[in-house]
Amino acid sequence: MNENITTLLYISVAACGGTLLTIPLMMKLAIRLNLVDRPAHRKIHTRPVPYLGGAAILAGVMAAVAILLLIPLGPAERAKLAFVIVPSSAAFLLGLADDRFSLRPRYKLLLQTLIVVACVIPGYRFEVLHLPGMSNFQLQFLAIPVTAVWMLALVNAMNFIDGADGLAASTASIIFLIIALLAAYMQDYVIGAISIAALASSVAFLVFNWRPASIYMGDCGSLGLGMLLATCMLALGQNLPFTTPTGRPRTIGEPFLYQLPMLTAVAALPLLEITLTIMRRLLQGKPLGSADKGHLHHRLLNRGWRADHVCYGAIVFTLMSGGAAVFTLLQYRGLAAWFLVGAGVTFGMTLHFCGLLELLRPQVLGARPHFLLANHFISMQKIKLDFVESVEELNTLLIQTCQELGAEEFTLCVAPGKLQKEPAVLHWTRPFESTDSVLRMPQQLFKDDVALDTSVTRAEWTFVESTAEEALDVEYRVLMSEFMRASLVKAESLYQALSPEQLETALKTHRPLSSRQLRRRRISRQMPVRQTESQPQSQQSSPVSVTDPNPLRP
Repeated sequence: MNENITTLLYISVAACGGTLLTIPLMMKLAIRLNLVDRPAHRKIHTRPVPYLGGAAILAGVMAAVAILLLIPLGPAERAKLAFVIVPSSAAFLLGLADDRFSLRPRYKLLLQTLIVVACVIPGYRFEVLHLPGMSNFQLQFLAIPVTAVWMLALVNAMNFIDGADGLAASTASIIFLIIALLAAYMQDYVIGAISIAALASSVAFLVFNWRPASIYMGDCGSLGLGMLLATCMLALGQNLPFTTPTGRPRTIGEPFLYQLPMLTAVAALPLLEITLTIMRRLLQGKPLGSADKGHLHHRLLNRGWRADHVCYGAIVFTLMSGGAAVFTLLQYRGLAAWFLVGAGVTFGMTLHFCGLLELLRPQVLGARPHFLLANHFISMQKIKLDFVESVEELNTLLIQTCQELGAEEFTLCVAPGKLQKEPAVLHWTRPFESTDSVLRMPQQLFKDDVALDTSVTRAEWTFVESTAEEALDVEYRVLMSEFMRASLVKAESLYQALSPEQLETALKTHRPLSSRQLRRRRISRQMPVRQTESQPQSQQSSPVSVTDPNPLRP
């Protein structure tokens, strides 16, 4: 017993020390590699903050795992350690790649699914659904998809709550603490040791991540911690089929009573956050992968809470929901019920305070067409952007987007190319008489900007002033940022190919860019008109040239 406690102490010291020593190095490396989180419309910080905090957390956990491997472990324990650490390390690396290369959401979700399925198929899965007052329901062929969806939800939920200083790390710390208590009761040494190591690393990271944060964990940390939480809880109290001491296949059942509901209660905050986010975006007609400022921490911050206040609230709620699971396992059903009721009341009051319950009102549901219209408009503009072939057309497309999404002022600065000496600047201000728009205008003064990491090319724009920011206004800002970021690459290629004289003329000229013109341009590329013997060349019809200065003439 004393040896186990001493080993756990060494593990916690190694994890904490490894993270504390690695964080300064990661901060310098992030700045050198330009892996910094810049202020934007969805951010709460006002200065660039380096990423790679997740790599420091991983370093601390791996230092603890190295010590754990020095002690004698049985085959079952080593197999459990591998099936927790390997997928978690893969998730850390996936998040690191996303921080560096900004992977598309669909590709990131696909890789997450591959990692989860590789973890679930060998044997870690929920096989029984047992709810209080109900008989056991054998999941059978549903075991793998149910487990995979639960793990994916937790992994992405940790990414969702990583939006305020210290929030994800403090929430993960309390969940790891609850897992360590459950593991101690069930005498699961491996899961207990990993949970304590992750707890120590998360607390050490909080020293640098607490408000005001000097480093962020990034997707590397949020995805990695989410996978580590999911695998630890899934493996809690059970072994793989091929590691049973008797060599016989293990019986299908629960390692402890109410396994799935209890583990869901332990991670209630992130799982409730992702559930609310999906429901909110579906009700508003927004794509599930779109970014917004509708998360619980965003709404609390908008109502005057500080980031540390949000963290304290998350800690209290996680202690209540996790405490309900602990007391249920200890057979203190009365205390468990009170903790569960307290967590439910707290969460319900938070939903009311944040205004999330208003999403069920008819007038909010009626805003769905506006979200659809805004998203379809930007999709159309992105398609047009692919066909743009001149600076004049690009300027027209940018100004048209600003007009429709309600921007009052727009400035584009493009880095000089080989033919230019000074950056090219396009500045547009909404004319006084141009007040009507197909889309509803945003109602608050916001100034957003995007920039390319490899040059000085950047764009910034301003929306009109009002008194309150609505969800649809945030959607406009998100869509505007996405379109402008895609436009910067096109702007560099077009602007830098012109001489200073040509560029000066192009900045003063706007060329119409209509769907009819793009249709003809596409036909001219894919279906060139061939000459026929029965028709003289002078009488043949030809497609509109893409270089025609007046492509819309009859």
